[in-house]
Amino acid sequence: MNPIKVFSGHSSRVFNVVFSPTQANLFVSGSDDRSIRVWNTQEDVSKELVGHTNKVRAISFNHELTWLLLSGSWDATIRVWDIRNRSCLHVITDH
Repeated sequence: MNPIKVFSGHSSRVFNVVFSPTQANLFVSGSDDRSIRVWNTQEDVSKELVGHTNKVRAISFNHELTWLLLSGSWDATIRVWDIRNRSCLHVITDH
């Protein structure tokens, strides 16, 4: 069986994918390349979120503020992102 569509952009293994709880065409991927990508299933490009210094291992949408994304990495940080403008709002370093 062939895939319906292939999304390319990460330079290393994709570890996780999370679909938006409210926007049917939106999903996010986290990778060993230390980046997070925001994808629209109707487009062939992604928006990259850069800030982690090691592999991204966890990503989760906030279910009330659907533009808010949280990510965790082996760099021992949790980052809070605004995916609308690709900005990191806060870095938690308590780990």
